[in-house]
Amino acid sequence: MTRSPAQERGFCHEAFFYAGDDEFLAGALPFLEEGVSRGEAVIAALPEHRRELLRGALGPLADEVTLFPMEEIGRNPGRLISAWRCILRTSAEAPGVRGIGEPAHPGRSAAELEECERHERLVNLAFAQEKALTVICPYDISALDDKVLAGAERSHSHCGSPEGRSTSPHFTLDGLLEASLSQPDRPTVSLGFGRTDLRTVRQAVASLARSPHHRPPGGPGAPAGRRGRGTRPLDRQRALRPGSDQVG
Repeated sequence: MTRSPAQERGFCHEAFFYAGDDEFLAGALPFLEEGVSRGEAVIAALPEHRRELLRGALGPLADEVTLFPMEEIGRNPGRLISAWRCILRTSAEAPGVRGIGEPAHPGRSAAELEECERHERLVNLAFAQEKALTVICPYDISALDDKVLAGAERSHSHCGSPEGRSTSPHFTLDGLLEASLSQPDRPTVSLGFGRTDLRTVRQAVASLARSPHHRPPGGPGAPAGRRGRGTRPLDRQRALRPGSDQVG
C-alpha cells in the first residue's frame, strides 16, 4: 500500500511562537490549507477569538476545517488527549489528521497553564506510535510569560516562528510525573475508600460530575465541533534559540 504524505511524516508535535493576529494567521493558514489540499482531516481547537479570526481568514475553506472551542474541550487540559483520540477515531477514513491546538492561551490561570505543559509533554507519549497525526500548538509570545514559553520548548521536539523552524534543545520527557501539583483553586472533596467501596466511589464521582461547579462546559462524550472534511459527526519577536540545529 502506498503511504500518504501524513503517514510518511509519522507523528509530529510542534510549537509555533507568534505575536498577534497576523503572525498567527501566517503560521496557521498555510498549514491548514495544505492539509485540505491533501484530503486530510483538518482540525483547529482554539479559544474563541482565534477561532473566529481563523474562520474569517479561511473563507470558503472554513467548511473543510472542523473547529472546536478550546474553552470547552480543553477547559480541563487533562481531557485533551481523550479528545484527540476521539478525533482520530472519527477521522479514520481520512489519509491523515492535521490539527492546530492552543491549550496554553492567554486568560488561563497559573494552575491551568502548568497542567497544559503536563498535557503537552504527555501527548508525546500518548501518540508516539500514531502514524498519521500532525499537531501544531501556537503560543502567543506577546501575552504569555517566559515560564510558559520555556515549558513549550521542553514539551515539543521542534519549535517554529515566522523566522523559521528548529529542533528544541530543551525538549525532554525526563521527570514528567515528578513535579508537584499546584493547589486547586476551587473547593475539593476528599473520600476515603477501600477495596470493597467501589460502588460508593462511583456514586460520589457521578454526583460531582452532575454538579455545575465541577462539570466542564459541553458535557461528557465526544468533542463537538464544526464539521469539516474527513470527520464524521460527533514586547519582542521571539528568535529561535541560538545554537540549535536548523531544520528545513
